[in-house]
Amino acid sequence: MVATRGQKRKSLSEEKSSKENNKKDEFPTPSAGAASTKNSENMMDVGDKVESVENEQESLLLADVLNHCRIIEKAVSVREYRSMGRIIRELNTIRKKVTPGVLKTVVATFCDSSLGLDKFLDKTAGNAISLPVGYSKLNHLPECDAYIHLLLVIWQLDNHKNDSTLLGDCIESANALVTRLQKWSERRGIDQFQAKAYFFQCQAVCAAGVSCQTLFNFWHQAIRTAILRSNVHSQACLYNLLLRSYLNEQQYEQAEKFMQKTDFPKQADNNQWSRYFYYTGRIKVVQLEYSDARQRLVQAIRKAPTNEETAVGFKQTVSKLLTTVQLLLGEIPDRSIFFKHTLKNSLEPYYELTQAVRSGDLQKFTASVQKFRSRFQSDKNLRLVLRLRHNVIKTGIRQIATSYSKISLSELAQKLNLDNADDAEFIVAKAIKDGVIEAEIDHQNKWMISHDSDNIYVTKTPQAIFQERIDFCFDINRQSVLAMRYPDKDNKLDGLLDADLIREREKEETEFANDVLEDDDEDGDFEDY
Repeated sequence: MVATRGQKRKSLSEEKSSKENNKKDEFPTPSAGAASTKNSENMMDVGDKVESVENEQESLLLADVLNHCRIIEKAVSVREYRSMGRIIRELNTIRKKVTPGVLKTVVATFCDSSLGLDKFLDKTAGNAISLPVGYSKLNHLPECDAYIHLLLVIWQLDNHKNDSTLLGDCIESANALVTRLQKWSERRGIDQFQAKAYFFQCQAVCAAGVSCQTLFNFWHQAIRTAILRSNVHSQACLYNLLLRSYLNEQQYEQAEKFMQKTDFPKQADNNQWSRYFYYTGRIKVVQLEYSDARQRLVQAIRKAPTNEETAVGFKQTVSKLLTTVQLLLGEIPDRSIFFKHTLKNSLEPYYELTQAVRSGDLQKFTASVQKFRSRFQSDKNLRLVLRLRHNVIKTGIRQIATSYSKISLSELAQKLNLDNADDAEFIVAKAIKDGVIEAEIDHQNKWMISHDSDNIYVTKTPQAIFQERIDFCFDINRQSVLAMRYPDKDNKLDGLLDADLIREREKEETEFANDVLEDDDEDGDFEDY
């Protein structure tokens, strides 16, 4: 029988539908269980990737630490200890990446096993990672031992918030490090590590809430030893630790006596000088020696790291105090200081304060003090800010004396927001005595009569200002000359006949100069100043 066209079309459609059904049976739709299996496999892949990235970071960190130990070994062998400063400057970068696994490896490799530093790491998670293939273990060097021990103390201090037991271990480990370094104090390569050990020992004690007065006697003995052994780094660090502790305990007279009877080492680095100028400047402010205090605070900012993103907290603190001192001296700080992106938020209260002092508006000044009272108190500048009330009144009187040749004391009191005319009379009399204004008081009629001010160029004021600028330039020149470095006499002729050694030494000196110019935050020295 011959099939019709309709029957053929029907048979083709039935055949197509049967093929689709067979295809569905051959490739079934994924179930929920299959989807969850796929998700779990993806999560496992992500976990493996994260673990591989962490392992790679630990390997890179271990390579950096081993490289530092090689640099230490080379510096000790040639007795060129300037390269130690590079390692100290890179501590701030290393400390952010330190892991228990890396510490376990380097402690077992470089530290003396009889000391038992492993006990501080047995409680932590993480396994020791293997050393690179072909790495030859160095002979035991006290400098490498001190460096690794210092890394352990820093890691314990940074992680004590997550584990409270680490703080007690940190204090014990820091005390052990300081004790060991005192035995090796005759080695010149230990000097910078010893200074850092004192610093982090103080940090650990302060983190535990213990007063640093318990360390005063020990620090004084350590200063005497550092002076006898010409250990400039430890000497400068201990001076600053003592001054900071005196200020925290509000022992200003003791701090002043200590400052007068000691000489800060001129060979100290800029970071230590910057902290020293800040501490001594605050001491001078308490003793009402504002001119000397302003000079020291300016030096503190000039000695601080030049990179704007480095030591931001320290620069903010010094700028707050310097702004207040300038206002107490009757000066108006430069407007650009308040709008730097690293200082803008922190100096906002002081900007409003400066506007009030500049305008001589006592009401605006009182409102600013009440608005930011808590911030001034946290900055430890509230007492200094309250002293500015007299400066606001003096500024207002100076503006009124310039605008009016004759004004009644009652109207003057109203403009200055004073209680009565008698208060205004006393304040005007003191302003005339201090030389703020050229005027006289008619006590009978209660008038203030202003006089024309003398030509300032007839006085010695321009000469004094010019001499102050000259002294500042000479001081910069003197500090620059003192900061110049020269090769040791013993090593002056080394390598002069070998071109390869000459090129290698020039390369090292160039790298050292670049590291110094970077002015990195030296191991968190400015975190708790």
